[in-house]
Amino acid sequence: MGLKNVGIIENENLEQNAGEIGAYLIERLGELMGHQNVGDVRGKGMMMIVEVVKNTGSRFTAADGVGAKLTKATRDRGVIVRAGDNGVSIAPPLILTKDEADKVASAVQDSIVEVFG
Repeated sequence: MGLKNVGIIENENLEQNAGEIGAYLIERLGELMGHQNVGDVRGKGMMMIVEVVKNTGSRFTAADGVGAKLTKATRDRGVIVRAGDNGVSIAPPLILTKDEADKVASAVQDSIVEVFG
């Protein structure tokens, strides 16, 4: 079964797609770097995080409830991510398209604006 999966990844160029669409999604998410509560946007391939901060050098704690608010806001927009008090972790499937990447980016951007203003 494992070899069959490797074959699918190779035959459908999923590694290349992950690199290209992942870079595009990170670029789109990077548009958030001007937001006062975004400390960093980083990742590789299809694994990335938008780090959130209270202000420069200060992080949110569980008591702030930021993770739950970000989770609700992104799910309300039809996107499931792993949101915590330190940020939004994104790990979409290797088959993600550019249009779907735009939807993810917009959902995360709009959610951060909703939660933090």
